[in-house]
Amino acid sequence: MPPGKGLQGTDLSDDHPISFEYSAGLASQNGELAMPGTISNQLPLDRNGELQCTTCHDPHDSPFANLLRMPNIGSQICIECHQQTGWAQSSHSQSFATWSGQPPNPWPDSEFTT
Repeated sequence: MPPGKGLQGTDLSDDHPISFEYSAGLASQNGELAMPGTISNQLPLDRNGELQCTTCHDPHDSPFANLLRMPNIGSQICIECHQQTGWAQSSHSQSFATWSGQPPNPWPDSEFTT
């Protein structure tokens, strides 16, 4: 496959777990996961209540970078499920850093500069 046409065959096993039941029991046990009923319906679990790649990515109809189902400005898509202790006060959450407009663009698929 030509470069830039897909990542087929790429090992993504170190990125994010998939094919597991995202349940209230799991969220309670973990302590830093949102309860399933509080997560946006833009991030659907499969018919078995399992988290899959397609929970966060829509390969057919996504207006967002990386085929995401919702924007990730301020880690929006991540914090739908992950409620990390101290995140709201962290330097990443509070950063007002901006891109100067000079190449290379750190966010090529975004109109945002922060």
